[in-house]
This record gives sequence, structure tokens and C-alpha cells, in this order.
Amino acid sequence: MSQPPQLDISQLSNATVPLPGLNPLKEEKASSFWSSNPLYSFVNNVSTTITSHRQSLDLINPGTMENINKEVSRDVFLNQLSFQGLRADISKTFCFKPDTFQVSHSFSVGGQAQPYSFNAVLGNDSTFFQGSIDSEYSLTGRLNHAWDKHIISKVTLQLAEQQSMCQLEHDYEASDFSLNFKALNPDVFGKSLHGVYVGSILQSLTPKLSVGIESVYSAMQPGGAVGDAGISLYGRYNNKNWIASAQFLNAGQFIGSFWKRLAPNVEAGVETTISAVRIQTICLQRSNQL
Repeated sequence: MSQPPQLDISQLSNATVPLPGLNPLKEEKASSFWSSNPLYSFVNNVSTTITSHRQSLDLINPGTMENINKEVSRDVFLNQLSFQGLRADISKTFCFKPDTFQVSHSFSVGGQAQPYSFNAVLGNDSTFFQGSIDSEYSLTGRLNHAWDKHIISKVTLQLAEQQSMCQLEHDYEASDFSLNFKALNPDVFGKSLHGVYVGSILQSLTPKLSVGIESVYSAMQPGGAVGDAGISLYGRYNNKNWIASAQFLNAGQFIGSFWKRLAPNVEAGVETTISAVRIQTICLQRSNQL
């Protein structure tokens, strides 16, 4: 005996025939506020257009502002390696991967450095900590933490008898620009803003040319005095075999540097600094009393 055909419930909607004169109901999606707002739509379209244009330029990250002339000031010049007197360093690495732990003892005679200092380094792929103490019991600590490959936070502390210091720093490195924020001895809970605050951005205009601007606000004088503000301009051109950079500082200084690779193992660099001299003219007025 043959069994009756089974009815597929999922096909009921396709089997129904609309009645003449009646339209099927249509589901209306409630439009959200942001999608129906013309101002948001305009800003979103402009942002999407700019992002698409920036991606079509094949821009690269220009690096950080403090390394704008690194090839000359750190790689060619010996300022970081030169010292006076006699110096000896003894270091020991206990582990390297995945966590790094290293200690070192530094001895110095006849120079400006302290006669003895002890240093310790502890870190891994995302966190780096360095601490040191010298013969005058000056303690210095530095902590760097990378939240991801684009965002890094830094804290620097120094406890000394003469002057203590606290510096907070935050870096954000995108595909074609870099942001940096610094705060030196910040005090935001007092009657007035106290400390030094620095904000900078370095943007790539082409794969070789990048420009930047830095703003500084300094209020270190006691008594709630009004602080000073200034703006500096930066530029860098990287042509692989040679690099030129220019800095227009807010103090009236111009720093220009040029680096060139002469051979696979030979590099040369030059740096010039021009300072503007402020000329003050004092006018004396003499009044005659009748």
C-alpha cells in the first residue's frame, strides 16, 4: 500500500496564491537615526572617500617625531657612545626568550657619570621594564607596554635628591601617520594646569615625503602663572640612499640634517643649526616738567 505524500511545511509560503485585490504585507525596516541623518551620511561619505584615496597612494608609516633625524644624530654621530674618563660595564643575561632578564654593573672614573650604577632589564614581547640606581641613590625606572602593534604607552620615573621627574607618553602608529602625546610632571588636579604637555603628529604625503607639527604647552612656574605655548614644524624626505630633514623649532631655531650612504658599510651625515637672535630696542622717553 502506497503512503500518502508528506507535506513540507517550509514550502507553504511558496505555495500560497495571493487573492485578487489584496497586496501582500511587506516588512518595513525601521531606519536608525544615524543612517537617516543627512549630516552623518555626508561626513561618512567624505571619510570613506579620503580613506580610499589615502590607500591608493601606497603611503608608509613615517616613524616617530623623535627619530626624524635618527640616521645622523644616532647612527653617524658618536654622541651616544662618547664619554670622558674610564668606564667599565659588566653584564649578565639570565634568560632571553620568551622573557628577557638582564643585570649590569657600571663603573666610571674621571667623567660626569656616577662612579657606580646598577641596572636591571625585564621584558617580553609586549612589556619592557628597566630600572637603575646609582651611588647617590638616584632611582630611575622606565616601563613600556604595547597594547597592540600600533599603540604603545610609556612611563618614566626618576627619584633623586635634587629633582624628581615623572613623564607619561603615548604613541599611536597608523599605516601612514604617527601620533605622540607627552606629559612631564603633570598636575591636572590643582588650581591651574601645571607641567609640560606635548602633542605631535607626523603625516606621510607621499611614499618619500612626510611633514609634521608639534605643539608644546609649558607651565612650570609656581604660583599659578600662565604657561607658554609654541608650535614647531618638521619635514623629512627619504630617498633610500639619502635622507634630508628640517626642523623649525618654536624657540627660533632651524636644524637641518643630511644623511647619505656612500657604500654598503660607509655612511656620512651633516647637521647644521641656525638660531635667530632676538634684538630688543629700548626707547627712552624723557618728560620735562614745567
